[in-house]
Amino acid sequence: MEMQQHINGIDKQFIKHSWETCWRLPEVEWYKVNTDGARMLETGHASSGSVIRDDHRRWKMGFSQKIGICSTVEFELWGAYDGLGHACHMGARKVILELDNLEVVHMLLQPMSKFPHFVVARDVKRLIQNQ
Repeated sequence: MEMQQHINGIDKQFIKHSWETCWRLPEVEWYKVNTDGARMLETGHASSGSVIRDDHRRWKMGFSQKIGICSTVEFELWGAYDGLGHACHMGARKVILELDNLEVVHMLLQPMSKFPHFVVARDVKRLIQNQ
């Protein structure tokens, strides 16, 4: 399933959900943000990271960060937020965000009133809308 959204006259593919296991090039002039995270079950400490590539597979940026104690949904949202934020600062206007957490994908497709306690989800949606 692939979704496109037109916001403020900018054509943006903002969420792609796929069961494929291989990375595919984005279309011409698009960037792709891939995110992931990890959490230690014993302590709850988590980290997240993102990779940004262009339509020629060129590595544009990558990063990881410690988040602290949080849920799986929270560290996935932090990865999306930071990845989209870095893409925005790079000047990318056409961005594909790839996530591997279906719960987070569904959350981002819902109105934020359903998830008022996930402030970072609201911030991710703001980045998507302001792209």
